[in-house]
Amino acid sequence: MQLYKCIRGVIQLYINVVPMFHGHSIQTLPFIAALHHNNCMYMAHKLMSFQIKTRNILRQPVDYVEELQRLAVDHFLSLLQQQKANILQNLKSDFGFDGMSEHYETTLKSWRKVSLELQHLQIAWNGVLPPSLLHKSIGSLFNTSLEEVVNGITKLEDISEFDAQKLTDLTSVIEKDGIDLISSIGLPSNDSLPIQFLEVKLQQHIEFWIKLKELKFVLNARLMEIRDRWAAGKGPLADAFTKEEMDSLIRALFQNTEMRSAVLAVINRKTDY
Repeated sequence: MQLYKCIRGVIQLYINVVPMFHGHSIQTLPFIAALHHNNCMYMAHKLMSFQIKTRNILRQPVDYVEELQRLAVDHFLSLLQQQKANILQNLKSDFGFDGMSEHYETTLKSWRKVSLELQHLQIAWNGVLPPSLLHKSIGSLFNTSLEEVVNGITKLEDISEFDAQKLTDLTSVIEKDGIDLISSIGLPSNDSLPIQFLEVKLQQHIEFWIKLKELKFVLNARLMEIRDRWAAGKGPLADAFTKEEMDSLIRALFQNTEMRSAVLAVINRKTDY
């Protein structure tokens, strides 16, 4: 019973004191936030193991497992939300997709700033967070930036041939950065994830990954290629984009011709499954 009281007192002290004295560091420093998450989860795991081993001796469980888990998750999620807000702020401050012929370098610089921050987070968390959580966290942050980029491009009303090429260049840079981020998570230096598993990881942890790749295709494709890849609403493009999004992209990319009208008719045709 004395051991029970001692353990309970130490855990209670940790829960009450650590967030008070280290709250600012936990909320603002990614490495400290990850370390705090691990500490809480480790203690929760040890408490559960202790309860299993002593269940025939102690009738009263050490009732802080769920609170430690909640503390770990809440603080780390709070940091992730802050990082997402920073990403969106960096993208929105300079990120203009209209008139890429004039603003490409500025746009690329904004993206590089976001990409560099994600690399710093990956380095800070690598070896601290479990690989599964690291994949999920970096993937979620990268997806936030990807969603902002993809949605920004699909909402453009007019995309010239030159702008389309510059946007293709930009999506290529973003695609490479995503591959570099995810491929090295949880692996020793200079190692990378085998190619056969990489695409699975990218699609699993980055919701907009397929949409980015299909957008890159559309930006560099001819009308007939887009029609064929739409495949009457059953192709890869239809999996990535809605009819409304494809209609908008085609109108932005191509001049009003009979061929464009025909392809739009195919895109907007009601599909029977």
